This record gives sequence, C-alpha cells and structure tokens, in this order.
Amino acid sequence: AVHEGRSAIREIPDAAVDGILIFVGVTGLFETQLWARLWLVLTDPHQYPRAPLYTRVKPGRMHLFTLIQVLSLGLAWILNGLSMAYSELAVLGLMF
Repeated sequence: AVHEGRSAIREIPDAAVDGILIFVGVTGLFETQLWARLWLVLTDPHQYPRAPLYTRVKPGRMHLFTLIQVLSLGLAWILNGLSMAYSELAVLGLMF
C-alpha cells in the first residue's frame, strides 16, 4: 500500500505542487502578526486596534521589533540565494 502511494505522488506534476505551496504561502502571509504590524507602521497610533497585542507595547518598540523581523527575513532570503550559488554557505542558510 505504501509503494502504491509513493508512485501516485510521483505522478503529480512539480508545477502543481509548486502552485499549491505558493498559494498556501501567500494566503497565510496576510494572516500573520508581521503583516498586521507592517500595516500599523502606516497607521496613526490612535487608530490601532484595542487588542492587548497592540496596547501593551509602545508603538516605537513594536515598529523596532517589526523592522528587526523584516531585516532578518531579508537576510534569510539573501543567504538562501547565496547558498545556491556558493555551496559552502549552505550551512549558514540552514540556520534560518
């Protein structure tokens, strides 16, 4: 039974799998706290939601954390791209 399942999975085109993964990633992106905080950077602090997530922390500190998170994400993407070109950097890419 396991052998039949594996052969069935091999029949799925790579483009279909890639498309599904991209769709799931993009739709999930808009539901993250990072995305919500990125929008708050452009919003007047008086209009922030009254949820404890946004009221317990000063806006400047929250924006600093968001900036650190975005820079870390960018660094991870850069290292991932470099690790494809330079195999000795692959270990650094695995850390993210």
